Amino acid sequence: MKNQARKLGILAAALIALALTGCSTTKEAAVTEAPPPPQQENVTAAPNANDIWQPGHWVRRDNQWTWQNGRWMMRPSVHSYWEPGHWDQTSRGWVWRDGQWHDTSIP
Repeated sequence: MKNQARKLGILAAALIALALTGCSTTKEAAVTEAPPPPQQENVTAAPNANDIWQPGHWVRRDNQWTWQNGRWMMRPSVHSYWEPGHWDQTSRGWVWRDGQWHDTSIP
């Protein structure tokens, strides 16, 4: 009986943890001032054939815009492509959306 109660407790804790993984506690920071136009970057040759360029972008730090240089990243698989991050204008102001990998082998 004790063993069954323990298993039920573990199962309940696991279900709660699973349910909470969909909850986000991070808040998007919105800024009221639009980011400046992207800077022109000197993109060098890729270090290897599987690398892709992640473009630079503006970052808001200490109430001012700072340019974050682009960089080469290793592609996770030959079926992957990179969707660059970007600033979206919302009702709350400008919000940064992180870039993300997409896998074209998944329908």
